[in-house]
Amino acid sequence: MVIRQLDKLMQARKLTQKDVANIINVSQNAISNIIKRGDLKVSQLNKIAKYFNVPVSYFFEESGTGGNIVQTANGNGNGNNQNIALQNQCSELQQKVNELNEQVIKCQEELIQYIKKEK
Repeated sequence: MVIRQLDKLMQARKLTQKDVANIINVSQNAISNIIKRGDLKVSQLNKIAKYFNVPVSYFFEESGTGGNIVQTANGNGNGNNQNIALQNQCSELQQKVNELNEQVIKCQEELIQYIKKEK
């Protein structure tokens, strides 16, 4: 599904595999293998999403959805750029919130251990 969505974006912008290879800093051979096997690293997917100004979740949508995103990536969207930018920001903020929650839980666990030692 990821590769199919990437292909849509590439077609919308008239980009070649070589262009995408340059975006994610890999060789043309590497991008060819990635597309054939569908083996894309998360960091590479993040770079591609950022380049096309789409949320990473776009790549996991069913093929019938995301039409507006392709139009926007092609520059023909109806003001959806702001919505996509907000979605990206929300995704990034949610990730940061999740990371902070993990840190809080870790600190709470350390505090509990410390209190147990003090007793």
